[in-house]
Amino acid sequence: MKHSPHPTGTLPYEYTDADAGLFKVFHACPAALSINRWSDATFIAVNSAFTRLLGWTSADVVGRTGKQLNLVDPGTSAALRNWFTESGELRDHEVTLRSASGAELHMLISAEFLELHGEQHVITTFVDITALKRAEFSAHRLAALVESSDEAIIGKDLSGTVTSWNHGAELIFGYTAAEMVGTPITRLIPADRQDEETRILERIARGEIVDRLETVRRTRDGREIDVSITTSPIRDATGAVVGASKIARDMSERRRAEETRRLSEARYRALFDYAPDGILIADAQSNYLDANASMCRMLGYTHEELVGLNAADIVVPEETQHIGPALHAITTSTGYHREWRFRRKDGSMLTAEVIGAMMPDGNLLGLIRDTTERNRTEGRFRRLVESNAQGVMFWNAGGGLVTAANDAFLSIIGYSRDDLNAGAIAGSAISPLEYLEADRGAQGEIALHGVCTPYEKEYVRRDGSRVPVLVGAASFADNPEEGVAFVLDLTERKKLEQQFFRAQRMESIGTLAGGIAHDLNNVLAPILLSVAVIKSATEDREISALLDTVHHSAQRGAELVRQVLSFARGVEGRHVLVNPLHLLRDLLKVLRETLPPSIDVRLEPKPDLWNISADPTQIHQVFMNLSINARDAMTEGGQLRVKMENVVLDDTYAAMNIDARPGMYVKITVADTGPGIPPEVRDRIFEPFFTTKEVGKGTGLGLSTTLAIVKSHGGFIHVHSEVGHGTKFKVYLPASTTVVAANIAIVEQGRLPRGNGELIMIVDDEPAIREIAQATLERFGYCVLSAASGAEAVMLFAANRAEIAVVLTDMAMPVMDGPATIIALRSIDPSVRIIGSSGLPSNDGVAKAMGAGIQYFVPKPYTAEMLLKTLAAVLHSDETAIPVS
Repeated sequence: MKHSPHPTGTLPYEYTDADAGLFKVFHACPAALSINRWSDATFIAVNSAFTRLLGWTSADVVGRTGKQLNLVDPGTSAALRNWFTESGELRDHEVTLRSASGAELHMLISAEFLELHGEQHVITTFVDITALKRAEFSAHRLAALVESSDEAIIGKDLSGTVTSWNHGAELIFGYTAAEMVGTPITRLIPADRQDEETRILERIARGEIVDRLETVRRTRDGREIDVSITTSPIRDATGAVVGASKIARDMSERRRAEETRRLSEARYRALFDYAPDGILIADAQSNYLDANASMCRMLGYTHEELVGLNAADIVVPEETQHIGPALHAITTSTGYHREWRFRRKDGSMLTAEVIGAMMPDGNLLGLIRDTTERNRTEGRFRRLVESNAQGVMFWNAGGGLVTAANDAFLSIIGYSRDDLNAGAIAGSAISPLEYLEADRGAQGEIALHGVCTPYEKEYVRRDGSRVPVLVGAASFADNPEEGVAFVLDLTERKKLEQQFFRAQRMESIGTLAGGIAHDLNNVLAPILLSVAVIKSATEDREISALLDTVHHSAQRGAELVRQVLSFARGVEGRHVLVNPLHLLRDLLKVLRETLPPSIDVRLEPKPDLWNISADPTQIHQVFMNLSINARDAMTEGGQLRVKMENVVLDDTYAAMNIDARPGMYVKITVADTGPGIPPEVRDRIFEPFFTTKEVGKGTGLGLSTTLAIVKSHGGFIHVHSEVGHGTKFKVYLPASTTVVAANIAIVEQGRLPRGNGELIMIVDDEPAIREIAQATLERFGYCVLSAASGAEAVMLFAANRAEIAVVLTDMAMPVMDGPATIIALRSIDPSVRIIGSSGLPSNDGVAKAMGAGIQYFVPKPYTAEMLLKTLAAVLHSDETAIPVS
């Protein structure tokens, strides 16, 4: 008889009464069961134990395969099916299944064939062994840990017989497990400690633990070692004590480490107590925890007095501000190093070098070295170097640099201390190539002996000029790559040598002049006598005039012979009161008759020239030399102009010119229209025997003699020359005036234009010029604002533009020169009034001023009169300067 589907819906077909009995047992079985169709492995039924074990419901499983449920790996499923096909059954086969949550479960499965309705099926039983597998894993893991431990782990029974022996026990005691298992543990115990084991077993039997017993045990090779043993009871399933587990640790290494630590501490303490330098131990707040004897002695405290003090208690008040940064540096970086000033107990001061570091325990360590004596020595050495009149410089052979130097050395080579600090002074830059061999020779001596023989050479100054020096050098014993050199400036010595050689030549000239003077006078005497006779015998006026010229020239020749003797032998000239106009008229009369017609000679005197006290012959020689030089310069012809005027030089002018003195002068200007003097020659024209003329055409004595004569008269010479624009020699000779004339000059000086509180800005890189100009302007009623550079001038002008009436600026300044400064000032205020000033030759200065777009210029050195009159012209002019486009 057929029945309707099973009420649980586990079978997809009808079943008979015989099937009902089977499925009743199937569902009631406590073991997890499943029935699968063999042909396609589809689940036909699962019981409630299966769904509890794997977490699925019957509806989830019935009608699906294990592959669809991801119940088992496909490979495992195929292997099981092959196995089942070959043997016809499975018995306790171990597999891993996945539950509905994805967890892996270890299972033992058994299966056999089952025929339902004539079709082959398989019924499978599932037994969960997951907990058992985990327990086995833990046991294996524990065994592995025991076996791999470096400590000895030993098992024994209550009689003291060894039951287990791990690898750590083999390492410590030297016995293998085969040698120890089954033997009494007492074979490891020295005879005098056998009773220890008896007491241990008694306590174990009572269920006690013997913890960390420090004792001695014997190894296989007979050594006795220090060990720490912990013994615990082993119980069976009923809780009864059946044995003991020992864990033994070899304490020998620890004992040795403790001994080493003890020795280290003792050594550290000895070092701490007897160190010559002071040592302080402080906490993080710089409170002192300990101090050695040297530190106490250094500060004058006892140990008890010093411990407990703070850093602020032992340093001078000015140093307290550095305590916080020092603590921060020590605690956040690798260390600290600085010189401090300490205050002793008696109030005196101590300078010391401090090295700070962090200790492993978190406290701070300070090493203090008294540097008082070292600083005193260094200070004396520094004073010796800095005050030395010789140049002293320190060198580094590896880098080729001058690493330090005194002011004398920097002055010799023309570099600044900023250049030195920037590392810009190198031996290769200041030593010319022609002295390379000499330098190498000195270096070789230093390498062999540590010092070299002083030798002469030259240095190249920063401006390109050269300076002769005597150099002696030595290396430092502790570092041969570094050393010191002493440099003596030979400039003055060389000048003295040159003057000596010139004196010898002058002596030779004097001897020669003295030797020929008699012959020259004999030559001139007949001429003078003949002129007088011929003149008395003729009435022709033209011939008489010519005879007068011949007579005058012969007399002048005699005077020149006497002058040469005077110059060469040092004979003093005769000073008389003369009018320079009369001297120059006589001279120009001769020049017009003797110079080529291509040279136009002009005399341009101002009226009422002052007299001078002078030797007429010497003054005549001065202007004759200047005129002859002008003639030689104008080979193609030109114009020779001689201007004469009275001038009063004030303190302002004198302060700007080292040769000038305040007072009244007659200024005589000899100007030519020749090619001019090149800059490289201009500075040497007054040197004796220096000449640019061909051999045989000049002695080089003309201008040196001229300068010597002018200086002997209390005067000085200015030379202004520009290539292509001729040369001007301005000769200033002190005037010999009456009291009335002097008073007139003073009155005229007092009538100079004055200011009315206007603000004038002076821009000049020379401090002396700024100070002199400021004093002059303030004395005549102006207010002054000064700037040392173009950049400073621009800054001051921007802040005071409304008050500044006129700017007086130098045209030649470093970095930002006059023209650049003028452009910057004009960009701020196009209407600013500007006066240019320059110490360059007049044409150069005026050209730069006009090129910068200004209309007013005063050449340096200038007098108060020149400055004040120019300033008045600017202030009272309605025209403003030409703006820069």
